[in-house]
Amino acid sequence: MKQEMSSNMTREGILVAKILCVQWARFGDPWNRLPEYVIRELERLGYQILKVEIHEIIKKAKITDYLKLLTKIIKSDLTLFTDSVASCFFPPFIFRKVLYLCTDPNLSPYRFRTIRRMKKPFYFVGDAILLPRISKEIVVPAAIVERYFRQLKVKKPITIISQGFEESFLLDPPKKELERLRTKLGCSDSFVFGYLGDASPAEFFSTFLPALAIILKMHPSRKIKIMFVGPKDEAKERLSKLAKSAGLTQDNLIFTGRIPHEQVSRYIALFDVYFNPNFVVSGLAIKELMAQKKTGVSLSGQREPYIVDGFNIVLAKNNVKDVSENLERLFLDKQYRDYIASNARNSISSYTWKSVGEKYKELIDRIISS
Repeated sequence: MKQEMSSNMTREGILVAKILCVQWARFGDPWNRLPEYVIRELERLGYQILKVEIHEIIKKAKITDYLKLLTKIIKSDLTLFTDSVASCFFPPFIFRKVLYLCTDPNLSPYRFRTIRRMKKPFYFVGDAILLPRISKEIVVPAAIVERYFRQLKVKKPITIISQGFEESFLLDPPKKELERLRTKLGCSDSFVFGYLGDASPAEFFSTFLPALAIILKMHPSRKIKIMFVGPKDEAKERLSKLAKSAGLTQDNLIFTGRIPHEQVSRYIALFDVYFNPNFVVSGLAIKELMAQKKTGVSLSGQREPYIVDGFNIVLAKNNVKDVSENLERLFLDKQYRDYIASNARNSISSYTWKSVGEKYKELIDRIISS
């Protein structure tokens, strides 16, 4: 463990408090960036955070370390959990204030009963069902989640703090690197329709892939590629079958699999138009695409403050014909495509992890001082 944190004080207007961040296993999972980046930004803003991974302590029955950890929890001003498992190894009464920073707790009945016994102030960040019902306040990543909770008659205070993206996505990657990547992937001189994500909502591709097949049939003389950045293994197999059933050949498809996050902007830069089959358009991938100055089509169903139909993303109706017409207009009209792309970058520029971190700082300052 890191050395003991200092006690509360005010330094140049910044509240320095004891925050203990407890996680069951490894920090920094690149495919669940919310806790990793929020903690990083809080540290950058002046918070002193002690990170503790308890898996080895519990696994090896290190009682001395466990008792030391209990002491740190008692002395901390805020205990921050990034998963729902870790809290079940502590007596609920020892916490002063608890903040859950996890988007999908996946609670078992035992874990839920353990957490429910907490009588101290409890704040939850995420989109699960059970925890918001017992928490004092809820923070959600999108307006659609807030609406969902309101439909479930959850009457607790709800704040929206969106996911962020790295500021580097506002910069254009070097042209020489992009040319080498185009050659490597076999999409030089091609118009590229791109998708970024893990393809978990595979059923929605049954709308987009037939729509893209229509465009290829209408423009047989054009070199067109469909690039999937992210899907691998079973997801790739499902998409390949869906593409084949839609009338697309393997010559039209490029699968990159998962790539290091620091390289994502280079792959996005190869897209001419992206398509996003998910109803939830507030996720990290959409922000990175918009920040990279790309234009795209998504199914209508949700509109966040930074997404306006026909201004910085095109929202299509949920049918093949309408999606195809919107994709084709972007395919044929470069001026319209550039207009949407420029608006996308401008409207998303304030949703960086830096700005998200500042919002979390305001939240935590309020929790600690209340």
